[in-house]
Amino acid sequence: MNSVRTVVRLKALVVEDNLAQARYLCAILKAQGHTALHASDGLTALEIYTRERPDVVLLDYSMPGMDGRETALRLRQLEPARWVPIWFVTGNEDTAEIADAIAAGADAYIPKPVNVAILKAHLSNAARYTAIQRQLKAQNNELNAYFELSEEENRAARDMMKRLLPIQTEHGAVLRTWNSPAFKFSGDIVMAERSPDGSLKILLADGVGHGLTAALNVLPLGRAFQAMAQKGFGLQALVTELNHTIRRDLPSHRFVAATLISIDCIEDRIEVWNGGNPPCLMFDADGKIVKSWASRHLPLGVLPSEEIDAHPEFEPFRADAQIFVCSDGLSEAACNQGKQFGENGIKAAVEAIVPEQRFEAIKIAVVEHLAGHSATDDITYALIDCNAEVRRRSQRDLAVTLPQQTLNTHSHAAAGDWELRLRVGAERLKHVEVIPILQEFMTRFDPVGAQDRSTFVVMSELFNNALEHGLLELDSGLKAEQNGQRSYSRERERRLALLTNGVILVDIARAETVDGVKLTVRVKDSGKGFDADAWHVDASALFRRNDRGISLVEQLCESVEYRENGTEIEVTRMLPVAMAIH
Repeated sequence: MNSVRTVVRLKALVVEDNLAQARYLCAILKAQGHTALHASDGLTALEIYTRERPDVVLLDYSMPGMDGRETALRLRQLEPARWVPIWFVTGNEDTAEIADAIAAGADAYIPKPVNVAILKAHLSNAARYTAIQRQLKAQNNELNAYFELSEEENRAARDMMKRLLPIQTEHGAVLRTWNSPAFKFSGDIVMAERSPDGSLKILLADGVGHGLTAALNVLPLGRAFQAMAQKGFGLQALVTELNHTIRRDLPSHRFVAATLISIDCIEDRIEVWNGGNPPCLMFDADGKIVKSWASRHLPLGVLPSEEIDAHPEFEPFRADAQIFVCSDGLSEAACNQGKQFGENGIKAAVEAIVPEQRFEAIKIAVVEHLAGHSATDDITYALIDCNAEVRRRSQRDLAVTLPQQTLNTHSHAAAGDWELRLRVGAERLKHVEVIPILQEFMTRFDPVGAQDRSTFVVMSELFNNALEHGLLELDSGLKAEQNGQRSYSRERERRLALLTNGVILVDIARAETVDGVKLTVRVKDSGKGFDADAWHVDASALFRRNDRGISLVEQLCESVEYRENGTEIEVTRMLPVAMAIH
C-alpha cells in the first residue's frame, strides 16, 4: 500500500479552443508537478490522446467543429479497457447540459472560472486512483507472466506424462475408459496390459489430492504396473510391488487408492484386489449387479509391503458380464443440492440398457446429475466387456495352434546358444513367481524370441503342473465343480502356505540347428509322481475343455516326453529362423 501514497505525476490533456484559458489550466497543472498537453480542437485531441495516452483529460464542452460531447464519446472508444477521467470545463450552468455531459462519459464537471482549490482536489483524487490503476496493471502483468510460465510448465508436464503413461488403444473393444479431471491434471489413471499368458491386467489408481500433485503420485505406479504385467506377474506380486514403489518413491503422507483386475477367460477366472476405491461391480446381460467387490484393503502406500494383504478375490469368468470400476470422484459427484451420484446412480444408469450402450449411458447420467455443477474431484471409470474379451481371445488363440511365423530378424539369429538351470525350494515357491523371472531372463538373452507367447504358455503349464500336481497334489477335477476355480485357487493357496519340503528343477536350453532354433524345456519336481500314460488319457479330456494343460502343450511342441514316473517332463519346441537376413 506504500506505493499508493507515493506522489504520482499525471499526464494531463487540456482540450480548449481558448488559448488564454488553456495556458491558465496548463500553468495550474505544471505547478502541481504534472505534465500538461494542449489540443485546441477535438480532432487534435484524438491524435494526441492516441500518441501520448494521458492519465486525465480536461475538456471544454463548447468548441467549434467537434464539440466536447462528441470528443468525449470518441475518446472513450479509443481505450475502453483503461479508466481515464474526463472532466468537462464549461461556464454554462444549464443542468440539462451538465446531465448531457455526464451521459457522454464525463467523470466530473468543473465550472468556469476554474477554482484552483477544486481543480487541485480533483487532481489529488485522480493521482490516487491512477496509482492504484498502475499498481493493478503491474500486478496483472506479473500474473500474466506467471500464468504464461505456468502454462508452459503444464505443457511440459502433460508431454512428460503422455510419454510415461501413453494412451492405450489396443484394448478398445474390451476396455473403455472415461476421465474428467477436476483441474488441469488428473490424479486418476486407468492402465491395461496383456500378460504373456494372454490374461488382461487392469489398474485404476486414484492418487491423494488433486491436480499435478495427485498426477505425480500415480506416475511411478504406471511404469511399474506396465513392466510387471508384461512380464507375466500375477495380481499378488503386482500389489506388493506397487505398494513398495509408493513407499520408496513418494513422501510418507502420499498414498494411492487402487483397484487391480485380472481377466482370464481361458482359465475361467476373474481376480480383483480393491484397496480404497468404490466397489467394483459386475453387471449381467440385463444390467443387474451380480457381484460387488468392496474395498477390503487400505490404499497402496499406507502399510509396509510386508504387512499388506496382497491376496486378490476370485470369481468365475462370465462371458455375458461387464465389469465396472471407478474412482471415488464418480461415486461422490454431487449436484447443486449436495446429493451424491453413488452406486444407486450407477444402477439406474445401466438398468435395462443393452451392454453396447452402458458406457455412454453412465457418462450421460453423471453429466445430467451434475447439471452444470463443477465436480470437486477427478471422475474416472472403466467398463470391461467380457464378451469382447472372449471374441478377442478366440481370434488370437486360433493362431497359437498354427505354425509359428519365421523370426526373420538379426537380433534373434544372433542370440546364440545358451542354457539356464534353476532350482527352487519350498520356501521360495511360497513367495516368488518363477515364470516371469524366467521370461525376463529369456528377454535379456533373446529379446525377439522371448516375445513368442506360446513359449511362455508352455513354460507356465509345465511349471504349474509340477507345483500344483507334483508338490501340492491338487486335483484338477476340483475346477469342474461349481465355483471350482475359486475353490481350486483357495486350496492351492492353503497347501502352498503349508509346504515345507519340495523342489522344482527347471532346465531351459536354446540351440540353433539347420532346421531353426530348438528350445528344450525340462521341468522336474520332487513329488510322488504318477502313471503318466493313464493320467494323460484322463487329463486330456478335462484340459481340452479349457484349452490348457497337456493337450495345449502337445499342440505347441514337437515332442513331449515323461520320465521318472511322471515327475519329469521334457518338451521340445522349434522356432524357425530364416538364414538370410534382408
